[in-house]
Amino acid sequence: MAHSEARCSSTPGVVMHRFVFVATCLFAAVSVSAEPCLLPDEQNLFLSPVIAPRAGATVPTNVAILVEDAPATLTLASATSGPVPYALEHLRVSGLAGVLRLVPEAPFAPGDTVTLTRDETVLLEAVVGDGPDTDPPKAPAATFAGPYSNGRCGAMVHVVVGSGGGDGGDDEDVILIATRGEPSFGDEAQVAALSMGSSLAVAGESASTETLQITAIDAAGNLSPSTAVEVSFPDTSPLGRVSTGDCGAGTVAPGFLLPLLALRQRRRR
Repeated sequence: MAHSEARCSSTPGVVMHRFVFVATCLFAAVSVSAEPCLLPDEQNLFLSPVIAPRAGATVPTNVAILVEDAPATLTLASATSGPVPYALEHLRVSGLAGVLRLVPEAPFAPGDTVTLTRDETVLLEAVVGDGPDTDPPKAPAATFAGPYSNGRCGAMVHVVVGSGGGDGGDDEDVILIATRGEPSFGDEAQVAALSMGSSLAVAGESASTETLQITAIDAAGNLSPSTAVEVSFPDTSPLGRVSTGDCGAGTVAPGFLLPLLALRQRRRR
């Protein structure tokens, strides 16, 4: 249905038609909440206990490791020198328990093998490359892709990142983060979203507009220049769905509409 300016009308048939539309949308807006909210696999940080780097990757000598925050004993080790002391940083990621960043006190030797274990379980083995990585990745080519999952996840937006991030080309593993304000990635840093994939799902306030900073971070912790992306969070209230003509993806039960349609017919007589 095309809409221009909404105006009141005293015509009974028009009023009843709008009433039926509003009631239908209100019902659909409620029923759509039954649809599942599915975050992309790369956004679900709890599918695997290791976030970055990926298992089997070749890492720089100054690598730092990200892992989900959970009660456990984390042991970082070198194949040549045994246990490696590290500083532990706590990152605050919206909607998650948190992420830990393990920063070794000294660089690894080229050709060494890094192992991370949680209690008795090996989480990561990675081969150390020829030297440190001091070059930041390129600024990510980030764009606003609209409401995430057709609004089924509440006030969330989808930011898609194309090729271009990574100083080593498209094959380099980078972490993507979304922040509100100047990006930071140290102890107690606040992050709106974090992903190892090519997209971010960011939660915000219903019917609000804001500017997010999208940044790529490599295995050594080098931050790229950030890309500013303006996003508009969907209005998740039932009346907000009606005002935009969006009845949602729910299915309206026919029995709910029959009394309204009958009332409309009587008003026409």
